[in-house]
Amino acid sequence: MATVYLAEDLKHHRKVAIKVLREDLAASLGSTRFLREIEIAAQLQHPHILPLLDSGEANGFLFYVMPYISGQSLRERLTREGELPVHEAVRLIIEVVDALAHAHEHGVVHRDIKPDNVMLSGRHALVTDFGVAKAVSDATGRNQVTTVGVTLGTPTYMSPEQAAADPHIDHRSDIYAVGVMAYELLSGRPPFVGATPQQVLAAHVTEAPDPVTRRRPGISPALDAIIMRCLAKRPADRFQTAHELLSQLEPLATASTGSTPPATRPVAAAGVRRRVSWLPVVAVVAVIVVIGAAGYWHFGAGHGASPVTHAIAVLPFENATRDTASDYLADGMANDVRSGLMKLPQLTVKARTSSGAARGKSIHDAGALLHADVILQGTFRRTGDKITVTVDLVNVANEAALWSGRYVLPADGNFASAQDSITAGLSSALHLQSVTGGANAQARRGTNDPEAYNLYLKGQFFFSQRGSENLFSAIAYFRAAVARDPGFARGYAGWAMALSVLPNYSQAAGDTAQAVADRMARRALAIDSSLAEGHLALANALGGELRPQEAEVEFAAALARDPASAIGHEWCGDNYAVLGRLDDGLREGRLAVNLDPLSAVAAADYSYALFVAGQFVESRRLARRALMLDPGYSAAYQYLGSAFAFERQPDSAEAMYDHFFHTDADSLGPQARAFYVWRFALDGQWPEAERQLATMQRVMTGGSRDVDLAIANIALGHKTAALDALERMVHARSFFAASFTLGCDPVFSILKSEPRFIALVKDAGQRICPGLINWPIPARPGAGKS
Repeated sequence: MATVYLAEDLKHHRKVAIKVLREDLAASLGSTRFLREIEIAAQLQHPHILPLLDSGEANGFLFYVMPYISGQSLRERLTREGELPVHEAVRLIIEVVDALAHAHEHGVVHRDIKPDNVMLSGRHALVTDFGVAKAVSDATGRNQVTTVGVTLGTPTYMSPEQAAADPHIDHRSDIYAVGVMAYELLSGRPPFVGATPQQVLAAHVTEAPDPVTRRRPGISPALDAIIMRCLAKRPADRFQTAHELLSQLEPLATASTGSTPPATRPVAAAGVRRRVSWLPVVAVVAVIVVIGAAGYWHFGAGHGASPVTHAIAVLPFENATRDTASDYLADGMANDVRSGLMKLPQLTVKARTSSGAARGKSIHDAGALLHADVILQGTFRRTGDKITVTVDLVNVANEAALWSGRYVLPADGNFASAQDSITAGLSSALHLQSVTGGANAQARRGTNDPEAYNLYLKGQFFFSQRGSENLFSAIAYFRAAVARDPGFARGYAGWAMALSVLPNYSQAAGDTAQAVADRMARRALAIDSSLAEGHLALANALGGELRPQEAEVEFAAALARDPASAIGHEWCGDNYAVLGRLDDGLREGRLAVNLDPLSAVAAADYSYALFVAGQFVESRRLARRALMLDPGYSAAYQYLGSAFAFERQPDSAEAMYDHFFHTDADSLGPQARAFYVWRFALDGQWPEAERQLATMQRVMTGGSRDVDLAIANIALGHKTAALDALERMVHARSFFAASFTLGCDPVFSILKSEPRFIALVKDAGQRICPGLINWPIPARPGAGKS
């Protein structure tokens, strides 16, 4: 289809591969539609997908540009070695399927999965040419077979429906091709061969392949069954999603024989640093299938959770009003109903983020996705001066309605009574004792002022979206709420919560936000000392003020009042890590992920906790899940890179740091630049590493984080400069000093024996973790002690 040229990107001083389509093919395609399809593929960002850097037309030639990979293709390795070791074949197939799962979620079917389209970078697989076959087939109006002498797809790896020129090819065709490739990796040859392409195509349609175990007896029955199911002739008989296939393959990667029982599931994926919390619900709507078939992470018993009778998910209420300005009311009512249900005994309530990810799903799919027995769905409609709320409680098993309610309310009224009525109705339908209702219903909401409560709901709506602009909006609404009702404790708590996370999104907010958050949280607790949100906000503010021991007391108070708070367990785990209590931190991280399994941030925090604890393989798995849940979550690449670095896999680490630098939200973030210095130091490219540090220092502003300067200087062995930066940060009581577990994070381990470092860690309220770390950066020639 194309000629591939090795070229130099003059702007970024890097090698790239340029694929130029054959001239006759380009002439028959026309550029517009081809480039449009290529543009869709260019949106894919995943650790195991070779990204598309550019595409275009020049003098009638169609081309696209990809990074240059100096390694070999999987085809080249197969040709040289034949069948691969079982554990290595399984690992590579998992990485390919991981890439396919991400692409399928974004509507991209590869259509030409084969060893030639899998590059090997270090030990890892990178799938190439996503969207190219689709672009050609769509541009020509042909789905398969040949156009101007080009076969779209490769006969050896074509699914039966491709071989039969079925016009309705979908993602299950890629799953078939994975089966063919896995068969070849394990047995040294594909399931079907023939003297001509037509014979091979006919075999795909009509012949049953021999079991893999017949060609390689050492293959486990579990692995054989997985591959043969991929090779089913009918798409409906294969795994229906790449995630479903991934959930069966991942447990087999833990043993060299591929014989690990399927029930033994590894922990899965995520990553970003402390207190960067709660991504917008919309960020995970597109990827909810990621963990659906896998069934979510149950990390075992013993975490203090009592047996439950029901698991319920409150889906976001549908706003049937054309006016999107009412979204906050629909969202706020659903969230308050969810909070009310959390107080009912023998009931597990799925967290807001995960429930939000099931928006628009059928009852059956939402129940399976969230592991819920019952689903509450609602519709919110505003007409003139009236609001109508209709809710239905549905049994997931048979989709039978257990209870329904309809409420007509004044648009300017307080919705507390309706929310209490809904909670009471649900508890009655589920035969549970309600803790709501009664004359003090409105008082329990924190205010009797309808407008103050309305403003509070608006604040909560924007707070859940995160981002600096949304957080500033949330703060404004919370301030307005307490201005109307100075006794509104929940309003002060919401204000404090928004302030406590603001520095993660706006460096201009600085450390002033933490001091104000502390004051607002204490004001909330002075009004209502039983308020879980108040204790949680105060705990987070204290942590940001480098007072982790005091924060620990407030976290305990918050979780005693709201033990189902995923964000509470997440932040508490961060605080334990700061205190050097890594086992406690890991326990809280597991709980947060269990409570909110579709939250990329909860999983990300757990990934960082695992990295700090030296559990690099598990940290990488969680970081990958973070990218699956939110492909734009660039810091997950840093977790992957750091884990690879300390596992002594520098090629993979460098690739992940490259991803981090080039996909960071603003491409100039100091943290991304700091680890870009690591990228070159790992390879011993000292002049380039120094140049990157100089660039970083030049572009950083006064509000930038000294911790990132320290990280960059550590990579180059500039210990004095690193310690200077860390001391400035700690002495200024900077919020960002609490964003890293300085005394335990392996990134800072080279400083452990320095008296200045020991003193500043103590000054930050942290402690030095024992144990030595295998430092990954090579010794710099001619460098003495800095």
